[in-house]
Amino acid sequence: TVYLAPKGENSLTLTAHYPNICTKDDSFQNNPVLFKSSAHTKIFLQSSSEPFDPKEAARKLVRYWTKREEMFGEQAFSDGAFTSPTYNDYLQYYAKCEKAVLDCELDDTMRSIAQDYITCVNTTKLIALDQIIENHKEDSAAYLKVVQRRGVIMSDEMKLLFLKREDFFEVKAAARIMAYWKFKKLLFGEEEYHKDVTLDVIDTDRNRFVRLLPETDDSRRTIMVICVNELEKDGWTDNSIGRYYWYVVHAAIERKSCRENGLVVLLNYKGGSRELSKKISSIRQLCRSILFECMPIHFRISHLFLEPSAHWHWWLILSLVSKISSIIQKKIVVHTGNDHQHRREMARYYGIGAGQFPVDLGGDVDLDLTWSVWLEKRRAEGL
Repeated sequence: TVYLAPKGENSLTLTAHYPNICTKDDSFQNNPVLFKSSAHTKIFLQSSSEPFDPKEAARKLVRYWTKREEMFGEQAFSDGAFTSPTYNDYLQYYAKCEKAVLDCELDDTMRSIAQDYITCVNTTKLIALDQIIENHKEDSAAYLKVVQRRGVIMSDEMKLLFLKREDFFEVKAAARIMAYWKFKKLLFGEEEYHKDVTLDVIDTDRNRFVRLLPETDDSRRTIMVICVNELEKDGWTDNSIGRYYWYVVHAAIERKSCRENGLVVLLNYKGGSRELSKKISSIRQLCRSILFECMPIHFRISHLFLEPSAHWHWWLILSLVSKISSIIQKKIVVHTGNDHQHRREMARYYGIGAGQFPVDLGGDVDLDLTWSVWLEKRRAEGL
C-alpha cells in the first residue's frame, strides 16, 4: 500500500508500507482507501510486472513523484497544477510512449509504463474497430467476405496503420478500411482481391508514371514522383494504371519512413497539355481516391511542377483543386520556374536537396536507372 502524507504546505512525503497481501480482496478489506490515496496508485499497481505487486508499484510511485517535483517544483503538488488533458494531448502522449519504448537511455520501469499504455490503447481501439466493421455489414461486405470465405484476416499491425491514419477515431478508420477493400475489389476483381498484390499481376509498361525516390527528404518522409506525360501514349487503361498505382503506394507503406512520417508527392506536369489533362481526368480521380480515401497513409504535401510559359496553367490548377477538400488544397504548392529554380527552392524551403530530387525536375537522381533495378529485384523476390 502507498500512503501520501502532507508535509508543510506545498510538499508531500512518500512512505511505502508493504504488508503481506495475497489478493486484491484482502487489500480492500484491510485498506478501503487503497486506490483513493493517489490518482496514480491504481495505474502503477496494474502496470507492475507481476499481477498486483505492491512493492514494485510503490517504487514506481515514489520515482514518479520525485521526478515530478524535479520538473515542476512545489507546483507539482498543487491541485490545479495541470488542466484536464485534451484528445490531442493523449495522441501526443501515445507518440511519446512509442519513442520511449525504443529509448535505451530510459530505465526498464519507464519503458514498461510506456509499453503498458500503448498496449492498452491498441487493444481497446482494435476491439472497437472490429465491432464497428461487424455492425456495418452492408458497407464492409467486401472485407467481411474475404474474412469469411477466403480466410484472409487483416493483421492487427495493418489495422493500427488505419487507426493511426485517422488519429485513433475508430469510426473513420473503419470507413477507410471498408473503402480500401472496396477499391481493391474494383481494381483486381472477385478472384484476386483477397491476395497479396505482386508484380505478376501488374502491367509495368508505363512504370515511369509513378515511382518512389530511394532517399527521403530532410524530415525523413518518403517521396513519390508522378510523371503525367508518361500517359501521352496510348496502350493503357484506367484499370492497368490504377493497379500499378495501388502497387507503388503499397510499396511506399512498406517503408518505415512513410508509416511514421508520411508521403510527399512531386507532380511533374512538364511537357503536358490541356488535352492530356482531359484524357487522364478519370485516372487522376481514381488515384486521388486511392491515396486520400483508401490507403493508411499520411499525405503531407504535393509539389506541382509546370512549365513557365504554359498558357493552360490556371485551367489545370482549377481542375485539380475543384474536386479535392480544402484541407488537401492547402497542401499543394505550385512551381512554375525552371529546373535551376526548382533545385534551389526545394533544397532551401522544402528539405529536398539535389540528391533527393529527380533529374527530370532539376535534381541529381536518375530514376530511369534506379527504378528499373528496383522493380526487377522485387519481381525476383516474388513481391
